Amino acid sequence: MAGPQVFFSNQDALTGIEVITNNFSAQYGRNAGSIVNYLTKAGSNQFHGSAFEFYEGNWGESFAQGQKSPFQGYCAPGTTSGGCIPTTLPRYVDNRFGGTIGGPIPLFRDKLWFFGSGYFDRYRNGGGTSLSGPSTVTPTPNGLTQLQGFFPSEPGVAALVNNGPYSVKTGNPRPVGTPVMIPVTVGSTTQSVEMAEIGRSVPSLYNDEELLGRLDWAPTGKDHFFVRYFYQDDPYLNAGGSVVAGSWYNVPDTAHSIGADWSRTLSPSLVNQVRYSYQQTALNFQSGGQANCTVTTPEKCTATMAINGHTFVDGASYGFLGFGYATNIPQGRTVKVTQVQDNLTLTKGKQTILMGGEWDYQNSPNPFLPDYNGAFSFSSISSLHLTGFDTFMHGRGSLTLGNGNGFTTKFTEPDAAAYFQDDWKVIPSLTLNLGVRWEFFGQAVNLLHDQTVKRESSSSTAFWDMSLPLYIRTVNATPQHWKQFQPRLGFAYNPTFDKKLVVRGGMSINFDPAFYNMFLNVATAAPVVNLGSIKGCGTTIQCLPSSGASGAEVRALDLPYIPIGPGINPGTRNQTNVASNFHNPYTESWILGVSHQLGSNSVIEVDYVGNHQVGNFQSKNANPFLLPVQNYFPNYAGLSLCQDSTMPGYGRPDCNRGNLRMRDNGAFAVYNSLESKITTRNWHGLTAQFNFTWSKTIDNASEIFSTFAGGNSVAFAENPLDPNIPERAVSGDSEKYVSSSNFSYALPSYHKGNGFLGRLLGGYRLDTIWTFNTGQPATPVQYGFFGAQAAAGPYDGSTTPALQSFGDVPFNNWQLSGFDTNRPILNNPSAPITSVGILDDGSVCGPAGYYDWGTCTPGTQSQFHWLRNTAVTSQGTNSPYGGVGRNTLRAQSWNNFDASLQKVTKLSERLNMTISVIGYNALNRQYLGTPDVVLDDVGSSFWDYRYNYGSNRFTQLKVDFQF
Repeated sequence: MAGPQVFFSNQDALTGIEVITNNFSAQYGRNAGSIVNYLTKAGSNQFHGSAFEFYEGNWGESFAQGQKSPFQGYCAPGTTSGGCIPTTLPRYVDNRFGGTIGGPIPLFRDKLWFFGSGYFDRYRNGGGTSLSGPSTVTPTPNGLTQLQGFFPSEPGVAALVNNGPYSVKTGNPRPVGTPVMIPVTVGSTTQSVEMAEIGRSVPSLYNDEELLGRLDWAPTGKDHFFVRYFYQDDPYLNAGGSVVAGSWYNVPDTAHSIGADWSRTLSPSLVNQVRYSYQQTALNFQSGGQANCTVTTPEKCTATMAINGHTFVDGASYGFLGFGYATNIPQGRTVKVTQVQDNLTLTKGKQTILMGGEWDYQNSPNPFLPDYNGAFSFSSISSLHLTGFDTFMHGRGSLTLGNGNGFTTKFTEPDAAAYFQDDWKVIPSLTLNLGVRWEFFGQAVNLLHDQTVKRESSSSTAFWDMSLPLYIRTVNATPQHWKQFQPRLGFAYNPTFDKKLVVRGGMSINFDPAFYNMFLNVATAAPVVNLGSIKGCGTTIQCLPSSGASGAEVRALDLPYIPIGPGINPGTRNQTNVASNFHNPYTESWILGVSHQLGSNSVIEVDYVGNHQVGNFQSKNANPFLLPVQNYFPNYAGLSLCQDSTMPGYGRPDCNRGNLRMRDNGAFAVYNSLESKITTRNWHGLTAQFNFTWSKTIDNASEIFSTFAGGNSVAFAENPLDPNIPERAVSGDSEKYVSSSNFSYALPSYHKGNGFLGRLLGGYRLDTIWTFNTGQPATPVQYGFFGAQAAAGPYDGSTTPALQSFGDVPFNNWQLSGFDTNRPILNNPSAPITSVGILDDGSVCGPAGYYDWGTCTPGTQSQFHWLRNTAVTSQGTNSPYGGVGRNTLRAQSWNNFDASLQKVTKLSERLNMTISVIGYNALNRQYLGTPDVVLDDVGSSFWDYRYNYGSNRFTQLKVDFQF
């Protein structure tokens, strides 16, 4: 829901970090989590500063499982032969360096001070040559010349020459291995063309530059001003994409942050503070192989070219390298936030009263439109003896092309807040915290409603058939919510009979703003976007331009082929929308705790902490295909389904729509915990803290996106008719036991650090941090084996009931890439967790009965922990949705220990040098995360940690000079 304004890395520029974990002061809002404030240093009348360097390399690194495991093909210790991969740590160097400087401005001493800092990070890895693979080929430079001579007028030749892998010269693209002569057929002509594997060398580089400047001015004893500017340039070069095809991309990340503050003491009891801030962050996925492929010039990117199929030469099989950028590149996010605050503090008697308000304005242009440049697919045609490369040459295939309200969606959001807080010391032993906060969050998604209503109200601009209902052709309007009042109550009691005892408690309500990923999903789908699939390319129409394959050329030629207007129904497209009552969720939080001082150096604290999250965001299949359920379980759905087979919603509740992903406020969460900690400070040089939390979170949805791994394997409910009760389970974020400890021990000084031996033997300090949790919950998933589903349902003879469940086939193919919303069946909890069976009706493994799903070996029902959830098993249980509950598995625990040893040496009266050795994961525990949760990988990686990459130990050296 919320995150940092900027990522700040220079530790020397901070005077401290303020973490506010209670929610009982009304001056804090906008999210229900903790508040973390970075407090930057200020100048003073003494010049002070620092210079530092962190160095890290593979010299201090250990092997992860995925770098040494014989199971994954690496050589065992002492083995170098037998076809195994030698164990070699990848080379890398990470240098982080910078410094700070602060002091007075001489002409205005005692009035004006400055502070500045710089931080730089240079990460370099060993790199290497990226290869397409020996069985994936593309025409060599000589082959391109041959194609130009053999087929000079074919559009595929122009696309390869002008936009193909060898058109991008960066990284020295070159043929690898022995070229092969591949026959290429166009029309009645067949010619052999030289092709080969391709290699290219492009390093992955990471740079970070952070600059901070601050001025403080105290013109009078009652006034204090400060202004701060922060700049970050954080590019990642070669961050993703295909290096060999010349379509890798970079991720430039730039941030500007300005903050200003004026504090005025109006009277001894009254202080006013005015604050202003502006922040702009731009994160883009662009350029790389093609420097002009950017979010401002997306049409200059090469369209996606998928060349499918293979051919055989001398008994060897060869596939063809596609090229062009992925359909989701380029894209980016720019966030510009302006904030003005006023805070008034009145101290009167036993009361401290705070009041104030703020106004925020967020301007977030999001450059992104999937398939903006087009996605071509060329496949082999066996009846004509044509390979995918042959059809590509003539442009014979299909094209998907997106048309919307422009490439960039410009979301805006005005927000406002006001608060009143009274911290009242009723009696010397009791303090009450009484407050209320009001917040308003503008609904940025209404931009899409306004745009689609305007567009669909005019026949000259409408994408869709204007005879259709407007709600089908437009995005829902979201109401503004003005009554978001949030009470805050708290108390602290320090009884007179035991002054070392403190009892505290409180409750609060906090509203959360929406996040824009949901809105961007709406902005890039129907009804906002007309994503057209153009058939007949290369036969009835020419889709692949004869001059090349840039987005500009593709859009100029093919946009007219996307039909709009009369007869065009957005319901035939995949749609994403927000509910008509979409609103901000809120969290009710409460705490009751006691703390007691032990001796003069220690405190023990025990707290009960809980919260109830109401109206969280949830992803839903809002128009499910239920005809198979109704056919086999006529009394289950209890809905009237569309019976018109000519409509997009045939077999669904809404006749006018097909697939519909809806985001609403149907999710909830309940958290309860018992938290304890004991803290010791400055006890014979030791400062330490130990924390332990026992907790549980119950929810019905942990995320709006599917992970296909731990936490939130599938975001959608198994039963689309009831996404609440059957989905209630342990949250994907719930960790039963969480523990941590940290200690810092300053070794006794030798001769108070004086003299040579004092400097050599004194000034040592050992710091450690240990963290533990019981691991992330996970849910097993199964593949759908959906194939091509006929309109009448999945069980009409065209598919296999013993493989396929009653899940919504079209929706799952769209949203889950073929994975199933129906979860596997928990059959026998006592059987091995990796044993998976299938109840066959005689159509898959053999005669009717139970079989091992990995081997099709006959078995008995009791020997399998899991059964695939299919039509056959469902009919036996009289329920189409009989899968296991969410998050019944738990992954490996997290157990990590970091340690550092530092030595401070006093070089002069004002100059100190600190040398540190820092070991992360110092005990080198392999954290393997969550294993594969896909049931159909049984016999290989399903719930097998041996396939996971793992973690390792790495070490940093630090040198820091401070004056």
